[in-house]
Amino acid sequence: MRALLVCSCLLVISICVSADLLATLQTIHKSAAFHQLPPSEQLLLVELMSEAEADQLHAYVRHIGMDRLVAMMAHLPEHEASLLLKYLNAELQQEGQKGN
Repeated sequence: MRALLVCSCLLVISICVSADLLATLQTIHKSAAFHQLPPSEQLLLVELMSEAEADQLHAYVRHIGMDRLVAMMAHLPEHEASLLLKYLNAELQQEGQKGN
């Protein structure tokens, strides 16, 4: 059931998003670290990327809670977690600048 949900989500995302996000998602799906995550955390990661692309990352992080984000990142290898953290930080700063 979760695999179906993830596939459905990816289908909707691939139809509705820009080529940059699609390329990012394709890269993530090729990562061994992604496949080691539980399905719920895989979905969380995909949602994070789509919310960042839609400039809704602040609202999404508030919605899911920082604890859930930190827990997901704890399951990633250190290098991937560091890259994700840098990406999310840059996206949050960019989103904040657009809001000013």
